[in-house]
Amino acid sequence: MKIKLLVLLIIFISILENGFSQNLIINQFPIAGNTLKLSELWNISLINVSGTNQSVFFKVSVTEKTLGNVLNATSSPVLINNGSRNLQGRFLEPISYDIRNDGVTLSVRRTGSLPDGEYTICIEALNSNTQEILASACQEHTVSTALAPILFSPYDASDVYDNIIVWSWFMQPELSSGEKVVCDLVVVELFDGQTPEEALKVNPPVIVRPNLTTAQWQTNFATRNLIAGRTYVWKVIAKAGEKVINESEIWRFKFNEPVEDDFMNSFVSTESNYEPQAETSHTEEKKLTLGGKARLTVENSNNRALLSRTPQTFARIEAEPDLNLFGVPMGLNFILTTEENDSKYNVNRAVFGIAEGQKDVKFAIGQRVNEMIESLENLKDSAFVLELKEMNYADSVALENKIEELRKIQVSDIESNMETLKMMDVISPEMEIMSQFPAFGIGKVTPNFSELFMGSVAINGGLIEYNPGNFYVGGTVGKLQSDFNMSALAGNEFLNTNFTETPEFFKNIYVGRLGYGKRTGNHAILSVLYASDDEQSRLLGNLIDSTGTVLQPENNYNIGFSTRIADNDLGLSFEGEANASVFNSNLNGGSVVNPEVPSFFTGIFGDEIKSGTLADFSYAARAAYQIDGESRLNAGLRFVGPGYRSVGVANLRTDIMQYDIRYNHFLLERKISVSAFLSNEQAGYVLADLGNSNMNKIGARAEFRFKDLPVFQINYIGNLQKISSQFEEEAKDNGIHQLLMNLSHSYQHRQTRFISFLSYNYQRGTSKDSLADFTTHILMFNQRVSFRKAIAIGLMGSYTSTQSLAEPELKPVYTIDISFIHTPADWMSNSIGINVNDSESGSVRSFYFNSRLRLFDKIETDLRLDSRTFSNELNPKAAFNETVARLIAYYLI
Repeated sequence: MKIKLLVLLIIFISILENGFSQNLIINQFPIAGNTLKLSELWNISLINVSGTNQSVFFKVSVTEKTLGNVLNATSSPVLINNGSRNLQGRFLEPISYDIRNDGVTLSVRRTGSLPDGEYTICIEALNSNTQEILASACQEHTVSTALAPILFSPYDASDVYDNIIVWSWFMQPELSSGEKVVCDLVVVELFDGQTPEEALKVNPPVIVRPNLTTAQWQTNFATRNLIAGRTYVWKVIAKAGEKVINESEIWRFKFNEPVEDDFMNSFVSTESNYEPQAETSHTEEKKLTLGGKARLTVENSNNRALLSRTPQTFARIEAEPDLNLFGVPMGLNFILTTEENDSKYNVNRAVFGIAEGQKDVKFAIGQRVNEMIESLENLKDSAFVLELKEMNYADSVALENKIEELRKIQVSDIESNMETLKMMDVISPEMEIMSQFPAFGIGKVTPNFSELFMGSVAINGGLIEYNPGNFYVGGTVGKLQSDFNMSALAGNEFLNTNFTETPEFFKNIYVGRLGYGKRTGNHAILSVLYASDDEQSRLLGNLIDSTGTVLQPENNYNIGFSTRIADNDLGLSFEGEANASVFNSNLNGGSVVNPEVPSFFTGIFGDEIKSGTLADFSYAARAAYQIDGESRLNAGLRFVGPGYRSVGVANLRTDIMQYDIRYNHFLLERKISVSAFLSNEQAGYVLADLGNSNMNKIGARAEFRFKDLPVFQINYIGNLQKISSQFEEEAKDNGIHQLLMNLSHSYQHRQTRFISFLSYNYQRGTSKDSLADFTTHILMFNQRVSFRKAIAIGLMGSYTSTQSLAEPELKPVYTIDISFIHTPADWMSNSIGINVNDSESGSVRSFYFNSRLRLFDKIETDLRLDSRTFSNELNPKAAFNETVARLIAYYLI
């Protein structure tokens, strides 16, 4: 025992002597995340114990386990005062880098990070005069990345009719380090006026399924049901442990009842999706009118269902009042709610203005054209016109010509026919002036400039586009909430001590646009974007992360050019865009003597190019050809460089090359429609040697819609993916095939109407990885019978089974839903029903009641009560009883 103590004492004294013999002590800050940027090589702390100031410079050597020495760097001299000091690259510039491996050079140039590998980073502090090594330190860091998950189903912008949804995607099963990849599935509701990116950031999740190890998941039937008629968005987050590695794009879908019964005016739905529409006057006599609608939702639950993150009790107001000025609707869209997401973000929002693609000026003018055509048609068929034909043939011909001219305008670009419309008294001079503003807004605005430049984020600020004649100018100014993964600051003492809610970070964003032509017609537009962290975010970042190793200040420059050329007579159209971006991931990074950035960018931005700079291009083009009135062909191309970043585009996958070709055709007076598409996507197009995913998609769809016969739809989509990696000798093949067939029929016998719906969905996933090899069958049947509009009965049944190599045991799920609807009057409807879900892992018994009242032609109320019981013999502790009460009130303004 004494010998052991003596040995320990000798070691301790030796350490003390070695420590006190040093005049300079250097420590490296741990590198956060799974990347390794050049700027992170210089995040160090120094302690000068010599008693005098010292002039030193630094040398960095980076060695990869299999490649050897891949990078050396030398800083400029810096004076180190007595005491302690934290250093970053900005204090050591200019810095000279010598990258000794082509693969590393390419990765640094296009992603800002060294490629996957196991690295040792050593740094030495040398005396500027004697070259003597004063201190040194080394640390190890593993760079291990994964390709972004590729979403498969439910498809983007699709309608979903299945109560049990099978979510599927492609994912990289493990990192180059061998660490397993797991995924989180997140689903939220998309409120009116929101962008998908905004919804996922602030809305409380409806479903969160964490740490999935498979590439597909079936909605748990114990989860609170999605609401029919609502739109939802979803994405998949790839993680290694609890560390976020990459994220997928964001897709949306609308959840519907299996059959939409227009005969019963949607009263037969077990959950009402009715939303009354306000009637807005477009008469010229009324220069100013007010319309719109509002919706109040109140919900209370005694128990949060499995996987559901929505609050047990909340109230939400969604309002869309329309101020109609000279026939042009200007909306005020706002949401007031007591809901909060898990990060305590505020869901409330408001915006006033005109948004392109909604009820804008073009929409209002289009309505005027339709009304004028209808009015002239009625006039032509009247007795007055018959008399005109006998007395004045010229007037009759003029009337026919006017109708024909309006019909041509109806199918062409309305904005290019403003003079004609004014001469024909379709629009007023005031409406013509307002048509010169394609979009403007104040509040939570969502600019829609282009796909790759800016078009999917919400900004607190203002937006305006002005387009008189062929002159176009536009832009937006405001604050954009920054994306940041707070898990990188887990355990941060200052954050945990001083903040009860997750702090928010914002960027100031400025966009200017100048062009020639019509915004929604033929045009050529040049756009410039600049964004940087606002002062409050910088101050907050310095307080939370004083070392600057995680919360590093950023900025973004982006220059874009977009164009559209169309000839309606030839049926040809072309639109495209090209963008160049400079994104500084760390403004504290030092300048570089020989930057690994193309000279094109350095010539424009000069000193803005830092060691953490990403600079790259993106472009997209699409051409369409209307072969005749019954067929259409279009093709597109899209490239996003690995270093391209735009804060105006959310969840943009980089290093992607895509192309597709699509064909649509109608037969037998549109009774038969067929379509087909072929596409290819290469992820890792530039950095293919570091990791690559090549995916081919092929699909075909046919619909048969003959009078008095059932409507039949069949749809096939196949996805074939090959993943290769520099760390694996053999590429991995994945595939998902889906076949969907629907058969629906509506028929009536006297006062009784029948609506039938039959659907079969087959999915087959193939992979060498057993976790991604699965087979799913979904069979659903729905029958509705209504008697004289007063009584209706609904019966729905479904069978779902999923079998995988990882879980070979078949576990089918059976669902049956029986509903009874009573509609004693047009203003009142009541429904009652039961729902049963059974499987080996548990069962759900549900009872629901739904009552709808329409009062005074202005107010619509929808009350629903659900009582659900979940039992699980395998896990009795998971059993629960849940009662949900939901009241939705609509009001026409």
